[in-house]
Amino acid sequence: MKLTAEKNRRLRIAILEILNTGHLNPMDTKSLAWHLGNLGYPMPEDLLLAHLQYLEELGYVQNETRSDIGLEVRHARLTAKGWKLIDGWLHDEGIDEAL
Repeated sequence: MKLTAEKNRRLRIAILEILNTGHLNPMDTKSLAWHLGNLGYPMPEDLLLAHLQYLEELGYVQNETRSDIGLEVRHARLTAKGWKLIDGWLHDEGIDEAL
């Protein structure tokens, strides 16, 4: 169980760090998953969406779904509170301090 908790903490900071590179621009979840895979954290879409939901409930991420030419595309972006966490102004036990 501890291993899973540790892995979740690392996944969450990785997600936030990746979203931090986009600044105010939202990132689609397919691109986010690609970046996570490159960092050694490949995961199915449902697991990624669960982490994004968790981060949204804490106020660190804003999730949205956009429709374009009949396709729904999910996006996420870092909130101001998420930036504060990344910058070290906030601490959350469910998220690692650094990637």
